Amino acid sequence: MHPVQVKPKTIIYFLTFFLTGLALLHEILKQTGIEKIKELYLKKISASLHTVGLLDKDPEYGLYISGDFANLQESQIYFLDAQVKGQGDRPVILLFNSMQYSSNMWLKLGVIHELAQNGYRSISIDLPGYGGSDKVPSIDEDARRIRLFEQMIKFFQLDEFVAVTPGYSGEYFLPFIFESQAAENALGWVPISPDGVKRFSLDEIALLPIPTLILFGEYDSAGEQDARTLAKMPNSSKKIFYSSGKHCFVDDPKYFTSSLLNFMQTV
Repeated sequence: MHPVQVKPKTIIYFLTFFLTGLALLHEILKQTGIEKIKELYLKKISASLHTVGLLDKDPEYGLYISGDFANLQESQIYFLDAQVKGQGDRPVILLFNSMQYSSNMWLKLGVIHELAQNGYRSISIDLPGYGGSDKVPSIDEDARRIRLFEQMIKFFQLDEFVAVTPGYSGEYFLPFIFESQAAENALGWVPISPDGVKRFSLDEIALLPIPTLILFGEYDSAGEQDARTLAKMPNSSKKIFYSSGKHCFVDDPKYFTSSLLNFMQTV
C-alpha cells in the first residue's frame, strides 16, 4: 500500500481555510462577549429612579442633584434637577429620553456632572409612561404634548432653556416649537434622531428659526434622512457619530457632551 502524497499547495489551502475559520470563530466569540457586556451596561444605565431628595453632590462645583416628582398632565412626572453654583443667567439644559432609557441614564453616563463642571444646570425628565414617571398611557395628542411642555416651563420657572430630545421625545418637542408661544423661551434645540420629523414638510421645517444642533449615528439610516430634513432649518448644524447607531449619545457620551457644550456657547 502506497502512502498518500499530499501536494504542498493542498496543505497551504487547508491551513488557510482552517486559520480563516479560527479567526472568524474568534471574532464571533469576541463580538458576542462585547454585545453581552453592552447589554448589561445598557440595562444598568436604563434602570429607572424613584428617589426623592438628594442623590449626589460635588462641593467643588457646588453641584447638588436631587430627584422629585412634578404633577403635570394629571400624572406624576419624575425628574432629576442638577443645581450648580454659578449657573447664573445661563440657559437651563433640559435632558429628555428615548423610550428605552430614563433620567438615570444622564446621571450614569456622567453627562450631568460634566455639564455642572461647566456651570450649567440641567433637568432630566421622564416623559409620562416612561422611566420613573407614572405608568400611564403615553400622550398622543399634540395639544396635550404642547400643554405638558408649557406646564414644565412654568413648574421649573424657566426663562431660557435648551432642549435635548432623543428619539421619542421629539414627538413632544416638535409640536411645541411649531405652535406654542412659550417656544420663545427655547434658545436652542439638540435633536438626536428624533421621532416625528416626517410629520412636517420641508417648507414647514425651513421656517423654524431656533438654533439647532442635529446629532445622528453613522449606522442610523433613518436618523440620517431626518438630519437632512432638519438641516433645512436656517440656524442648524449637524454632527455625525461614527461607528454608532440610533443611540449615539450612549455609545459616545464624551463626544456628545463636548458637542453640546460647544453648541451652548453659541446660543
